[in-house]
Amino acid sequence: MFSVHDRSVTPGDATERVVWAADDETVPATIDAIEEKFDHWWAWVSDTGTWWAARRSALTSAEMAAGCVHYLRTDDGAQLVRRLAEQDLARSAPEPKTLDRLPDKEGFPDS
Repeated sequence: MFSVHDRSVTPGDATERVVWAADDETVPATIDAIEEKFDHWWAWVSDTGTWWAARRSALTSAEMAAGCVHYLRTDDGAQLVRRLAEQDLARSAPEPKTLDRLPDKEGFPDS
């Protein structure tokens, strides 16, 4: 048997719903703690027991190139926290430097 916990949060037009196993009373508090620590993510547990997180905002192309993703899926809450921390590191990584112009055959001429 599963319970559904309505979070009364409306991202866009969908109401966020969190599902957890009825016999695990710690899951709602764990979800709340995850969302408090990683406030730019929504977290939930599916009816199959899979832990999920979804970003609350879109990613830039640079963030995606750095390895950031829109959704995370793990087997437990501890794994989800580790993956969220990895995503924070990837998102905060400095953007790669770009060239103002391409080098010629001999490299960059002196300016």
